[in-house]
Amino acid sequence: MNERFVHRDCLLAVASVRKRRSFSVPPSCPTSTSSSSSCSASSSPSSVVVSRSPDACRPDQLTIIRVIDQAWTEEQQAMASLTPTATLPRGHSSKQTPAQKRAARFATAQSKLTTEELTEQKRQNSTTSRRPIVVTTMHELQMARRWFTEFLQDQYPDVDVEDRYFTPNRPPPDMFLLKEYGRYLVRSRVGRITTRLSVNTMQHYMAMIVSILEAAAGHFPPRSLSGLRSELRNFVAGDLVQQEGISTAMHMKAVVHSEDLTFILSRLYSPTYLNTFPNMRTVFNLNVYICLVVDLCGRGSDIARHALRPEHMCLCWGDVAFYTFQRDDDDSFDIRAQVTVRWSKGQSHDDSAFRIIALPGLLPTTEAKQDTLRLLLVAKNGRRMATNKDMHATPVLRRMDIQHRLTKSPVQTGDMQKQIRRLGNFCGFEHRLIAYCMRRGVAYVLANQTNEENRKYLMGHKTGSKVFSAYHSKVSTIDFPAMFRSLSSRPVNAQYGMMLNQSSEAPAMLSRQGHDAVMQDEDVVATQMQMDVIRRKILEQHNSLAAAARTSEPLWDDYKAASEQRISLVQTLTRRLYAEEYEQHFAQLPTGKPAPLNSVQRRDDHSHQNDGGLDQLAATGGSNSDDHDHDHDHDDDDDDSGLFVSESQNDDERAIQSDADKTLHEAMELLDPQLRQSSGTGDESFPADFVESLIGDEPTTPPPPLEVYQDGNITQDDGDDTAQVQTLSASENTQSMRLHGLPPDVFGKGKNRVLLKGQSAYDDMNAELAGAEGDEAALCDTMLRWFNVAHPIDAFPLGEQPLPGTYDCHFCGKDLAKIHHAHEHTRACAEADATSRSKQLLQAACPPEQACQYQECGTGPAFKTFVDCGKTFSNSKDKGEHMRNHVRSMTKKNAHGSKVPTCFFGDCASNPEGGRLRRDGPDFDSPEDLLAHMWDEHCVSTLKTANATYCDYCHTWLLQPHEWYTHARVHLNDARTLVKEYGYGGMTAGRTIIPRLCPFCYHDDALPAHKRIFTFGRDAILKHLVVHLSELKNDGGCTICPCYPSMCTKVRDMDAVQMSAHLEDVHKLEVTRHWQGALQPLADVTNISQPARKARKTKKGDDAAAASKHVG
Repeated sequence: MNERFVHRDCLLAVASVRKRRSFSVPPSCPTSTSSSSSCSASSSPSSVVVSRSPDACRPDQLTIIRVIDQAWTEEQQAMASLTPTATLPRGHSSKQTPAQKRAARFATAQSKLTTEELTEQKRQNSTTSRRPIVVTTMHELQMARRWFTEFLQDQYPDVDVEDRYFTPNRPPPDMFLLKEYGRYLVRSRVGRITTRLSVNTMQHYMAMIVSILEAAAGHFPPRSLSGLRSELRNFVAGDLVQQEGISTAMHMKAVVHSEDLTFILSRLYSPTYLNTFPNMRTVFNLNVYICLVVDLCGRGSDIARHALRPEHMCLCWGDVAFYTFQRDDDDSFDIRAQVTVRWSKGQSHDDSAFRIIALPGLLPTTEAKQDTLRLLLVAKNGRRMATNKDMHATPVLRRMDIQHRLTKSPVQTGDMQKQIRRLGNFCGFEHRLIAYCMRRGVAYVLANQTNEENRKYLMGHKTGSKVFSAYHSKVSTIDFPAMFRSLSSRPVNAQYGMMLNQSSEAPAMLSRQGHDAVMQDEDVVATQMQMDVIRRKILEQHNSLAAAARTSEPLWDDYKAASEQRISLVQTLTRRLYAEEYEQHFAQLPTGKPAPLNSVQRRDDHSHQNDGGLDQLAATGGSNSDDHDHDHDHDDDDDDSGLFVSESQNDDERAIQSDADKTLHEAMELLDPQLRQSSGTGDESFPADFVESLIGDEPTTPPPPLEVYQDGNITQDDGDDTAQVQTLSASENTQSMRLHGLPPDVFGKGKNRVLLKGQSAYDDMNAELAGAEGDEAALCDTMLRWFNVAHPIDAFPLGEQPLPGTYDCHFCGKDLAKIHHAHEHTRACAEADATSRSKQLLQAACPPEQACQYQECGTGPAFKTFVDCGKTFSNSKDKGEHMRNHVRSMTKKNAHGSKVPTCFFGDCASNPEGGRLRRDGPDFDSPEDLLAHMWDEHCVSTLKTANATYCDYCHTWLLQPHEWYTHARVHLNDARTLVKEYGYGGMTAGRTIIPRLCPFCYHDDALPAHKRIFTFGRDAILKHLVVHLSELKNDGGCTICPCYPSMCTKVRDMDAVQMSAHLEDVHKLEVTRHWQGALQPLADVTNISQPARKARKTKKGDDAAAASKHVG
């Protein structure tokens, strides 16, 4: 009985090994389908083998297979030596040995790797892994060597630098030469804090050149250059500071406290600042980044990705655990989070060093008695919220691509630092705002309210670390005088916070004078002249710059290089001048009381660009000169007021003030007495609005930004709890709603209705002509000036300008002065030229006689292979129709079971599964992407006739088939800017200057980009809108304005008629003339046209009618 069981166990072990060996072949090593590669079974168990193709297997997999085969042979020999009557010792197992298990597990894991992962694995094994600090040091040493070489080549051109100083066993440079090199660095470089380099920077530069000299020439102990280092340190700290004036200043280590953080976040969401962001995802990332730096007590690299780290080293959703808690006594609940910081600096390799930070209260917790996560976790009714596991590896802060689509790539810390610095400038902070300012505020709180161990743990400092000393501000934080006198000490943290010397008038961008200075710079002017010369040469040979770029013109590369150089110069000078203006603003701040917080927050509603003297005059309009004299007579010798800058006016200022007062009194005498009485105080005080209207132009206040007002109420923006002001309902008066700050250009109703098309200057022209009536000379000057305005040389789009020096058409040579609408003529000629070039391109790239490359499943002798369609054609029309039939059939099911477009042309058709022939190809998101792929990769077009598409955004003719589908994605930002600045109605001045967009299509995110930002003419947009309104009318429903909430504030469902009126009154899209045909069926709407004029009988018409009757 026992013998049978032993024999059965042996057979089961053999079968299990066979099974494991049959499934140990990786998928990348398919078995051969021929008879020689099939599994053959014989009477002997050892003859059961799996034949593999050596060419299809990798060397590492062949080694694993040989190891398994050898283990199998040894096991068979051991089993053959056993007799049926033998008994197995106790504890013996017939399973695989540990070595066999490890080999099998490795083979399984290796077989799951894709080709790309194996390639990346080999690349990582062959490259040297360096820490980021090593890479940075290496680059700095290379930079020091390059600078030293430049210095010697400039000052001593006859010296062979490489042989003299960077060859082994060469003597070190002379001390005189190194000191001269130090002066060269000071005089040739600009510091970051001031215009001069700092002491610490110079010490670092000189240490780097000594280190590279030691390494290159082999100056190691005992031949090291330690004496040279000491001499250079003393030279920099002593001689260079006194003789060259290098800076000893350092960056102000400003601190962000709780009040500062509240102010910063409130400024982030001001409407003026929100309009500067390309998308709201950037705002979300910036807000979360700032809050997490404070809440996690961490660094920026704990949250976002550092540039020198891999992409996975950032905060991901898998590191955040959410919990929900419901109280027993009521139904209130709370959601809280627990964040695990895995990638803190120096602590990312040990799980025990990971920091777990609890964030209690993601929702308001005003009713919760206990606000700690520990009590939440031990509570019986606390539960962890389930999250999608597919999102665990996704970063919390994700980037947007160039097409404004959300990706899975993490945001980099450098991008966040730029946004934080920009936000600090908008807040008006004197000192630079960075993320470490918030970390210093965290360090200040932890140092004062917790022990040292908690502070080190929360801030991620190692045991015994001395880094915390760098967070201490150089300003005393202890009120020692009060402490010494046993008085209550006052908080002094606000005296070194970010709000110190904050100014609401700080410049947010470079001034106009600074911009002019940048444009007048010698290097910028020289580069611009070079670009103009190259541009003229290009336009002599091509119609436009875009045409030169498409034809690979050599001059285009020179023009592009010059353009990039000019852009770099302008950006560098702009940053430098803006920093100087920003610093100069705070140096010239007036002394006195700081502005209240309310006025700071209302900065968005006012431009604050009034003249300073005017503001002072308006504020002191009712002052008395006797009071000034009394203050002047006060003796200043008995106090220390001379220490501060006096705020009182001097004699010159008082004289100017007195003259201004007299001017005001004289002007007020000319006013209506009722207006004087309206001031309420007679002649002694004048309201500010009277002063502004008399002395200068009234400052224009920009319209408030678009906001969504609930229930028709609006709240004040100054942060105070004020009474709500009842506003006019949008449904009662749609004229009260303004778009882009433009006045309405629709007046009257019915027969008195007046519609001004676009923004035109004809009213101004008519007014000036009427004013010059009677004066022939003035009338002639006015007409000549307005003719130059209406017919300038730049009235033509780019590439359609007349021939240089003439007013002749660039294409046909006709005199444009004899043509009524010259721009229409040039557009027609340009379209004909572009269409001709498009036909030539299509004929050259895709001739009709070229055989079709569509892959079909072969039959007969070509069974189980792909064969070309092979059809040829005599014209492009037949070939385009043939290709359309192929495109309609190119679909497949993706991994989710949905039908998607695919490509079966050329190499795209494949049979990845092997065996039975099945066509497979790449997946495409849309048919437009498929058409673009077919043209780019296979030169296949489905067009029957070639045509060219004009892009109104870049003023370029697109010659290639289906090019608009991919080209439109580049202009999504341009379309957003166009809508934000000009609306949907466009602008017309003789010709279309700003194109028109459909609001229904533009705000439909489900549509592809080429349909969303498609531009229309004046009549085309009206017909297109009628289609949308007719669909809404036929559905019989109501909907909200498609522009809400981004460009419209009306929160109300409207039917088709109300929507038509809303588009006319608010968004400058008149559809009334075409809307009359909306009562017809939808099929007739698309063919609506203007009513034809009544035909007049003429002799020519009668003759034509008689001729037609005779022919009939």
